[in-house]
Amino acid sequence: MISHRHVRLSLRHRTLASLSAVFLALFFLLPHQFAQPPTPAQTGLAAPCSGTFAGDWRLDVEVNSPQPGATLTISVQGDYAEGMYAVGNARRRFAGKITGDTLTGEWRPEQKGDGGTVSATLSPARHEIAISFFYNNSAMDSSLWVCPPGKTQSGQSSNPQGIPLDLLGAILGGTTPQDRGLSSDHDADRFKAFDELPKAEQEKSLIKRGPRLPKQYNASDFDMRVFVKGGAPLVIDYQLDSDAPANLTIGVGEAKPLVVSLEPAKLTQRTIMLPDDFGKQPQVGKLRISALTSKKEPARFRLYGIAMGEIGAQALDKLIAVPPYAELAMTSHRFEPAQRYEPFPLVALYPPQGSSVIRIIVRQPTTITPGKKPKQEISFSFTPRSLFDNGRWELLAVNGLDETHVWNKKTGRIIENRTKSEKWDGKITYLARVLPGDYSLKVTAWRGDATRAFVIARAPAHLVVIK
Repeated sequence: MISHRHVRLSLRHRTLASLSAVFLALFFLLPHQFAQPPTPAQTGLAAPCSGTFAGDWRLDVEVNSPQPGATLTISVQGDYAEGMYAVGNARRRFAGKITGDTLTGEWRPEQKGDGGTVSATLSPARHEIAISFFYNNSAMDSSLWVCPPGKTQSGQSSNPQGIPLDLLGAILGGTTPQDRGLSSDHDADRFKAFDELPKAEQEKSLIKRGPRLPKQYNASDFDMRVFVKGGAPLVIDYQLDSDAPANLTIGVGEAKPLVVSLEPAKLTQRTIMLPDDFGKQPQVGKLRISALTSKKEPARFRLYGIAMGEIGAQALDKLIAVPPYAELAMTSHRFEPAQRYEPFPLVALYPPQGSSVIRIIVRQPTTITPGKKPKQEISFSFTPRSLFDNGRWELLAVNGLDETHVWNKKTGRIIENRTKSEKWDGKITYLARVLPGDYSLKVTAWRGDATRAFVIARAPAHLVVIK
């Protein structure tokens, strides 16, 4: 409020030597593929970590806190994988099915106790695995693991033909680091891969896929990558239950970061004029929100909306939430610098009359019980008052301050005054099954034109799935 990547490489610009290597690789690989059809991630190659989940992985200390003795060992047979995870006092055995570059299954503690579900995503070309564990339908922890491209047990190279690693990754169904940063709506590695992309590729990603947020995060401390522009308004709707203000930090390139205090409030809106130092043209900005109490403990922060640009800001001007006729209206009469801005919150019981509005409506019932007949679904819709090139519905599993993106669906082009409707049956995407719990609905919309405007609007009420 955390990646599937399949962008194939083109070979038309490769040298003759590289093409020869390709044909040589295909000569050896294709017979195996026809004899047995698993994907590269399903293939237990002799060399660990070469396009497969199989291998001895080490914790990426550039992303995770160092954990002496941490290990992750995975073995693969066809589309089935099993492994051992050991970090600190946590020792978990897990097993599951591989589909493409994703592994989903269940885990159990090595000793006695209850387990839960596990989900892992493989980046073949980067030799990385992002793995997440869940207990009682709630996220426990996530971590990023790396494994050097392989050496066989005898110490020989696993790539004797000398094929370029990025080309070999394409042959095996993998991706390049650039593809990894462009092919997912959410981040699983704290923006490590995205931030390594050239500036033009970062912009291309945000134009195509919209604002970039973590797949899983704690609502009291999280980052995002969005377009920002000097002199443009940035609007934020939030709630903060704390005895200390939260900090909103925005950085762009070499410009001095902007730091804004967000005061505790039940529900309010801030409008901030971005400094001219951010440039006359939209650029990719690093945005972070951190909320701590005076005792330096995580504070209860909820982001209900954020938008950049006149169009995005107007779209957040008023927001209808559940139930359909209980309106949460956030109005801002003018854009002013952060230090002088006074918010104007308004709670009303009638639909707004303004012309620039995103109306999110969730129809009753907002609680569903899967398996019932007739099939139960939650219906929702929004009616925009602005034009956007693309958008997506998203649902987050909410457990305290922990939030995980579990379902999304593209809206397509968003037309003024034309309602977009959708339904949800309680199934989360990466497990393809129902998990009971609380879920939060949001809409993300963006423009690919010169304004680079975007808006993220979230309904305050939760959707509930029960057993």
